[in-house]
Amino acid sequence: MIRVVVLAWCLALVGCKDDKHDKARELQDRALEKVDEANHEEAKAKAEAEAAEKAAAEAAKDAADARAVFEKLAAERVVLEKDVETAQKQVETATSKAEVAAAKEVLTALQARVTEHNQRIAEAKAKAERAERTKGVRISKECQDNPLAKGCM
Repeated sequence: MIRVVVLAWCLALVGCKDDKHDKARELQDRALEKVDEANHEEAKAKAEAEAAEKAAAEAAKDAADARAVFEKLAAERVVLEKDVETAQKQVETATSKAEVAAAKEVLTALQARVTEHNQRIAEAKAKAERAERTKGVRISKECQDNPLAKGCM
């Protein structure tokens, strides 16, 4: 492509006859248009690559955030389970009917909280897994060029 531009330019400078000069000018214009198209395509591809990298970085951040929420909820679950065990022991050790009723009420409320908490954990886990999948996989330029290279498998 550069040869065509150089050839067209040289023909234009030599001062050929009008007919040849017009053809040289036409060749030069076509070559310049092709160069412009190539530059435009390259810029477009670069912009798309940058957008894809930005989206991948955002997805990675979302995946990390979702994983942190899941881990926090899992830790809270341990505390809730200990509270349920304590309430069950209070029900077993209650001496009067009023104490038993109060302990059962507390136990029922804690069990409802555990059920709701388990639903939140399941939602957070699903969200974390979905975010992990959308994060995608980044393949280095070296591995794209040579998939059999060391560290690319």
